[in-house]
Amino acid sequence: MAIPDSFLDDLNSRLNIVDVVSAYVPLTKRGGNYWGLCPFHHEKTPSFSVNESRQIFHCFGCGKGGGPARFLMEMESLSFPDAVRKLADQAGLPMPEDTGGDGRWRERRRRVLELNREAARQTMGFVLKGNEDLEAAGDVLCGHDHEHCGACGHGQA
Repeated sequence: MAIPDSFLDDLNSRLNIVDVVSAYVPLTKRGGNYWGLCPFHHEKTPSFSVNESRQIFHCFGCGKGGGPARFLMEMESLSFPDAVRKLADQAGLPMPEDTGGDGRWRERRRRVLELNREAARQTMGFVLKGNEDLEAAGDVLCGHDHEHCGACGHGQA
């Protein structure tokens, strides 16, 4: 599902990243930021910073950072749409209807990938056909005969 940028902007304006993060990590305000122990790696000294005005988090220890959706994705192993859905529920904002437009995009992407695979198979067949040295190299690299490599796409770029 494609999520419109206008919906994401509206969602982010209704959220406070400090509230989202503090549900998982105890935070202490120091200066302009909130600080805590990073939930993504073990540490003794807080290097995990949350900037309320910019609505972002960053860990100076492991380098992870982002906005509210990225934080939920990392904490709960969610996909982007699932993290946005959870945040929208918290904010009381209904998710936009799926217009079906992404179905056309998905079909177009599937067709392009299919054509790309077929082009790679044909190219590999033309390259290997009649060249015994390349056939032997393909056998060694793939661990299979060249017909098998062409059928499953191994070694093709």
